[in-house]
Amino acid sequence: MALLKSIKMKDKTFIFNCFGNSETDNPVKVHFKRFPMVDEIYPYADLDPLLESDAVKNFDGSKESQNKMLTYILTTISKNADSNRIDFKKFFNDCVESFSDFVFDDKEIKTVKDFFDFVPDHAIFMIAMDCYLYAKEIDMFQMDEKKT
Repeated sequence: MALLKSIKMKDKTFIFNCFGNSETDNPVKVHFKRFPMVDEIYPYADLDPLLESDAVKNFDGSKESQNKMLTYILTTISKNADSNRIDFKKFFNDCVESFSDFVFDDKEIKTVKDFFDFVPDHAIFMIAMDCYLYAKEIDMFQMDEKKT
C-alpha cells in the first residue's frame, strides 16, 4: 500500500528577510492562520471581458456610441492592468493572524489592521511580497510503501 508522506511543510511563523529583519536579534515574526491554496490568487481587480460589454453589444457607429466604446475600452484596459497586481490587503486579511516583535515609529504592530494603518506603503509592499512568496511555496511530499 502506498503512503503519502510529508517531507517539508512550511512553518506558520515566518521571519521575513527584507530590511535585514532576519539578521536582527529579535526579528519581526508574521503568524499565518492559513496558507493560500495552490490555485488561490489575490488579484487586485477582476478581469473584465471586453466583448461581452453593453458598449460593444449596443455599438451602432454613432458619435455617442463611439464615445461610450472608447471610454469602456480605456477603463477596461486600466482595470485589467490592475488584475495582474496582488491585493496584499486581501491576502493578509485571509491568511495572516498577527505579528510579534514589530514596532514602527514607537507604535506596536500586532494586527493586520495595524500593519496597513501604520507602516509606510513601500515597506508594506516589500514585507507583503516576502510573505506572499513564502506562503505560495509548495509543501513537499513523497510516496513510500507502507510497511505491514
